[in-house]
Amino acid sequence: MVPYCGEVLANTYQIVGEIGKGGMGIIYLALHLNLQKYVVVKKIKDNYVGIFNTRGEADILKSLHHTNLPQVYDFIQIENEIYTVMDYIEGHDLKYYIDNGYKFSEEILWNWLEQSLQVLQYLHDHGILHLDIKPANIMITPENNIVLIDFNVSLANDSYDIKGISKIYSSPEQYLKWEGMLYKNNNQYIKLDARTDLYSLAACFYQMMTGYQPSPIKGNMIPLQLFALEYDKNLIRVISEMLEYKCSKRFENAAKALKTIRHIQRSRAEKYTLRMVFGIMSSAVLVLVTAFVVIAYRNIINNKNSKIENIEKKEEIVVEYNNNGEYENAFNYGNNFLIECEDDIDDIEGARENILEQIVDSCIGMENYIKAREYIEKLLEISQSSELYYKASVIYAYSGDFEKAEEYIKNIVNDDELINKSNAEIYAAKGDYDKAITIYEGIYSKNPVSSNLRKIASLNIHAGFQQNITELESNKYLTIAIKNYEKLIEGKYTTYADEMNLSIAYERCNMNQKAISLLEKMTVEYPDQYKVFLRLGIIQYDSQNRMPAFNRDYGKVKQNIQKAKSIYDNQKYKKSDDSLENMLDVINSLPQ
Repeated sequence: MVPYCGEVLANTYQIVGEIGKGGMGIIYLALHLNLQKYVVVKKIKDNYVGIFNTRGEADILKSLHHTNLPQVYDFIQIENEIYTVMDYIEGHDLKYYIDNGYKFSEEILWNWLEQSLQVLQYLHDHGILHLDIKPANIMITPENNIVLIDFNVSLANDSYDIKGISKIYSSPEQYLKWEGMLYKNNNQYIKLDARTDLYSLAACFYQMMTGYQPSPIKGNMIPLQLFALEYDKNLIRVISEMLEYKCSKRFENAAKALKTIRHIQRSRAEKYTLRMVFGIMSSAVLVLVTAFVVIAYRNIINNKNSKIENIEKKEEIVVEYNNNGEYENAFNYGNNFLIECEDDIDDIEGARENILEQIVDSCIGMENYIKAREYIEKLLEISQSSELYYKASVIYAYSGDFEKAEEYIKNIVNDDELINKSNAEIYAAKGDYDKAITIYEGIYSKNPVSSNLRKIASLNIHAGFQQNITELESNKYLTIAIKNYEKLIEGKYTTYADEMNLSIAYERCNMNQKAISLLEKMTVEYPDQYKVFLRLGIIQYDSQNRMPAFNRDYGKVKQNIQKAKSIYDNQKYKKSDDSLENMLDVINSLPQ
């Protein structure tokens, strides 16, 4: 039986709709009614049901906690049907990027390889083999981290029987075992272990690095070393060892592979530093000054680590400002950061790029698109990606240069969603919010992630505040915005900006009590944001003025405006705020 849209499983999981098919079942998006967040519900295919030990495996599933695994909430049985319930992971799977011709940098490959090995070590330490590692089962989050999905606890036993395989990515021994089970020969008794998962992981990396699909059949796969690859020979060596046809020649387990790549990374860092230290010293001189070199080497390492730590801390501050909606602070701090760290920032790979992108985001947040143009151009000089071209198209659209915006869209390759988003932003910049909203609703129907829902809500807010529409039309847009922001809150996906926008929509729709309740909650969530206390004071003041004069109490109004003033005065970067100044005049004129 197929779950229908709206059906509630186990009194907890409300089915939203089918979102895909996995190796062992159909995958649905559902709402966890208790946690009020989206989850994935997988219905196990009927021919797999017989191999499950439901209760024991539910306990194992729930006990797994790892950054690179989805959290499993339940493993439920309804009559003869079995479902697993776990986190909904935003982003695309690795197959999406491979199919769309993305090129993978050496840095990202090292990062994903280390993360993948860490999570495999964790699973293997818990007695679990994945046995179906392939690009479709490796999710890439918006933060560019991997999450390994579709592992099956039921296969964690001595026999590791398998019902099917991914022929391209399975290990040779897994392929032979599957054939043995299919044709009832002795190969069916082959034992599988951690090295099978290492092979499958390496097969994914083989395809990312070469563009060719791997093969578990001996002699059918061109060795990595024969390709003209622009990757470090150590990376090629590690992947090649994981891909050995004979499992005895592979790393013994994920821990051994991890140890090897970490040693490689340390050696590379040390060699880089030693080259800086030794320069063109002759070997004779080196012998004489060994002791001094050791001291100098240590000092360089310490100094470099100190610089990295300092820059990373400053980057975190800028990111935090942007996340909290303090765009002016993010912009000012980011610019000062570039000036203060000018001599060191380029010694750390990616640091200048990261901070420039944060400055661009702060300009967009302030809606200062002229400044944003200046910084996006600087950023594009050192880094090019579809995501940056998308931002550039948005920036030029909102600054009125639609021709330039459309030129940047042409640079977005193999990403229809970003192209559609860019076109939607151009419509919005021209004031055609209905077309922009329609495009984003289409995007959301295919990719129901919080960022797309957030954009629909934001566009409705802007549409609702147009000056050339009636109050009825305005309320229609704002009501939709409220509904979508409330949906984000239910899924616990809201940001500071979302909640502030929602409070504005509530106020405009004469829902002051809801606005006050939300802002009171925000004073706890964002105690350092003066605008929260300011808005709360303004709405409370308006609410008191609607009451009979003899019932008015401005005590909370004064308290919140004074709190806003106190926080504002302690800010390092600030510009004049007329709303705050006006409210200070108001409370000073109120009766004591």
